[in-house]
Amino acid sequence: MIQSQKAKGVLDYVRLLQGLSLKDLVPDTPAIAEFSTGLTMGQSAERLAKGLGLTRREQDTWALKSHQKAATATEAGLYRGQVVPARVPPSFAAIESDNGVRGDTTLGKLSSLPPAFDRSFGTVTAGNSSFLTDGAAACLLMSAEKAEALEVSPLARVVSMSLVAMDPLEELLLGPVLSVPEALDAADAPLGEVGVWEVHEAFAAPALALLKLLADKAYCQERLGRKGALGKIDPKKVNAWGGSLALGHPFGATGARLVTTCVERMEREGAALGVVTTCAAGALGHAMVLAR
Repeated sequence: MIQSQKAKGVLDYVRLLQGLSLKDLVPDTPAIAEFSTGLTMGQSAERLAKGLGLTRREQDTWALKSHQKAATATEAGLYRGQVVPARVPPSFAAIESDNGVRGDTTLGKLSSLPPAFDRSFGTVTAGNSSFLTDGAAACLLMSAEKAEALEVSPLARVVSMSLVAMDPLEELLLGPVLSVPEALDAADAPLGEVGVWEVHEAFAAPALALLKLLADKAYCQERLGRKGALGKIDPKKVNAWGGSLALGHPFGATGARLVTTCVERMEREGAALGVVTTCAAGALGHAMVLAR
C-alpha cells in the first residue's frame, strides 16, 4: 500500500503485484493475545470466571446493568459535558453520544448469545465483554503550584496511586485486586470512606472478581498478605453511569474517561474520595485514589 503511492504507471503496479499471493490480501484478524501466554483476553476471562465460579447469569446481569445505567446517564445529560461531537466521513453527520449503549437489551437477549471463547463450556460472551470501538479522551493534570499560578480551579487531587503486576496466566485480569488495597493504604483511606468507584469493565468477570475477592477474608490473607478482608464494596457506588461494557473500550482512552467520570460523579454526588482502577495486559493493575 505504501509503495503503491510511488507508482507512476502500469509497469510499476505490475511490479508491485509480483510475488503476492491471495493469502497476502486476506486481512489479519486482531487477536489481542497476551505475549507471555499466547492467550487472548477473552480466554483469560474464561479462566478467571471458571476459577472463581462466576456464573453466566452473574456476568450477564452485570452487563445488563452497565447498559441500563449508561443509557439512563446519557438520557439525563450526565455525559454532555464530557462528550465532544465527532463528524465522520462520508456523511459527516455529528455523532453526539456513544453508540454502543444498548439500553433496550434484556437478560433474555444477553443469555441467548453463544460463548465467544470457549464454545462448549464458556460463560464469556460478546454481551458480557467490552467491545472494540474508536474513541479518544483527554484530561488535564498539573501540579497544585501550577494550578494556582494559572488560576485554575482543580476538580480533584490525586492522593495516591498503585501500579502492580501479577501472574499473567492465572491472574491476568486481577491486577486491581492487588492495586486497590495498596492505593487505599497509601492514602490512609478505609474502603468504606470511598464514595465513588470507577472500575474498568474489560469483561463482567474481572469487575465481579474485584468485589468478590476484596471481601474474601481467606483470599486477602493468603494472596494479599493482609490480616483480613479489605471490605465489601457497595455495588451501587460502582460505575453508576455505566462502564466499558456499554461505552466501549478504545485502547489508550479508557483511563482518561474513567478519571473524568469519577471526578464528575464525585462532584455531583458530594463524595470526598473516589477510586479509579483498571486491569491491563501483562497482568498489570492500576488504582488511583482521588479527593474532591
